[in-house]
Amino acid sequence: MQKYLKFIVFILLIALVLPRPVKAYLDPGSASYLFQLLIAGALGALFYLKSIIKWFKNIFSGNESKKSQPTENEKE
Repeated sequence: MQKYLKFIVFILLIALVLPRPVKAYLDPGSASYLFQLLIAGALGALFYLKSIIKWFKNIFSGNESKKSQPTENEKE
């Protein structure tokens, strides 16, 4: 079984590495749009990770979020 698995992986690697002619055209407008999508996705992921990290820090440090703390008017 392992012999066949190695053979399949070898064939897949060869198929990925060997060059093939491609008949496609990517105009500059499409390329810049795809580049913009990649950058926006990466920045969105970073902001999302930042919020998750902040949430974990609040949980493990024992601090409550600022929204749940009473204001001066509510204390009275």
